[in-house]
Amino acid sequence: MIVIIFPKKVKSIELKELLTEVKTEAIKFTKEVAEISGVDRKKEELIGVENMIKVEDLERQIAEQKDVLTEQKELLAKKEKEIEQLKKKLYK
Repeated sequence: MIVIIFPKKVKSIELKELLTEVKTEAIKFTKEVAEISGVDRKKEELIGVENMIKVEDLERQIAEQKDVLTEQKELLAKKEKEIEQLKKKLYK
């Protein structure tokens, strides 16, 4: 379980940095639970699977958004080039 508290003052944070922090804290938490419960970490693997799935899903969404952004940038560059060509024709 991840608890996020939103303060009155908002600080900008990069999403990848947040995801890295979430993964790190999840791993620390599972290690602490294993130590407290007496689980042998070499024989049994204790992972916050639900949180890891959510993190992977967020990473996939970021990758998809980057792809869309790249496509939009390429389209914008193409349109800007067309505009420049039309301006040249207009001023001839």
